[in-house]
Amino acid sequence: MALYFLSERNINPWFSLLGERYEVFTPKYSAGDTQNGASGQKEKTIFSSYEGKIDWTVFSQIRSSNPLKEFFFLAREEVARYFKGNKEGRERKVRVIIGAKACDILPLRVHQKMFILKDFSDPFFQERFANTIVFTTDCPKPRETCFCNLVGLSPNGAAEVDGNITPLPDGLIIETFTQRGEDLAKLANWESLPPGYSEKREESRKKAERLLTEINPKPFSKNLPQILGKEEEKEFWEERKKGCVECFGCLFVCPTCFCFLLTDRVAKFGREEEFRRIKVWDACYMAQYARVAGGLNARPRFYERFRNRFHCKFMNTYYDFNFFSCSGCGRCFNVCPAKIDIREVLGRLSERYEE
Repeated sequence: MALYFLSERNINPWFSLLGERYEVFTPKYSAGDTQNGASGQKEKTIFSSYEGKIDWTVFSQIRSSNPLKEFFFLAREEVARYFKGNKEGRERKVRVIIGAKACDILPLRVHQKMFILKDFSDPFFQERFANTIVFTTDCPKPRETCFCNLVGLSPNGAAEVDGNITPLPDGLIIETFTQRGEDLAKLANWESLPPGYSEKREESRKKAERLLTEINPKPFSKNLPQILGKEEEKEFWEERKKGCVECFGCLFVCPTCFCFLLTDRVAKFGREEEFRRIKVWDACYMAQYARVAGGLNARPRFYERFRNRFHCKFMNTYYDFNFFSCSGCGRCFNVCPAKIDIREVLGRLSERYEE
């Protein structure tokens, strides 16, 4: 809708105003982060609540360590008591999230498809989504773990949200896409975009894209979904999963994973007991994930469950929605003890069928 410039001196006053009116969340440098040996700068960030002051240089870093889905698709939540809809504790105050990256927004599209736009609508997800304003920020410094360019994304924000911010050395360029985003931006003591700043933004964006191309020069095969449908060889997947200790970290940190499990529990309160239904994240690497009544299991061997993850993200979702359910954020590689790299697995797979 519009472009604004927020100079460095006006950034914290803007956040202070937002904090008075909304529940605000931004990335912060992790307290346990150590300085990067090459740059001498802290780089690890986590999403957390705004507490009165922000180090706005955090917007120049890559995505946070924790996925954005934690705000919408909770790891654990109570969904019913005595099978009556549980409305207690639902978040009704409008939340503002500033600092998400493009690789956080594609996962929201996946979750919208699963929890809002299909036959089933999850009222908990729907309410949180409707009551959240999201601003992305450009990602000017992609790292070796990033590969959003291989899955059709750009490091430069996302138009599917309320607004986007481009960090520059002396301030922020704010672009709004919705009326909610416009209202938020107008709370700032903004200025008109100074001469030459559109060009500065464009150069920053092109530099990020060039860097990503250098990191990931070879694209995935255009026939990746079809190739995955052909590849059933046990030896290939056994080789690729070597080193995996089945910690499930890659699945729990993945921003697109949407599987959940419902459990029924009896909770005691004083002399009374209540029957509660709890929803928790599930993981397709778990041995019991595909088990059905009678003990039958469609994927009893781990290599089959390992393969299923790739089928889900790069074949099944593509056929259902015409996009991959992987955003190239690299979080899975960061947490993996064996450093299993999606790019290496899919690259080897493509080579087998393109030779």
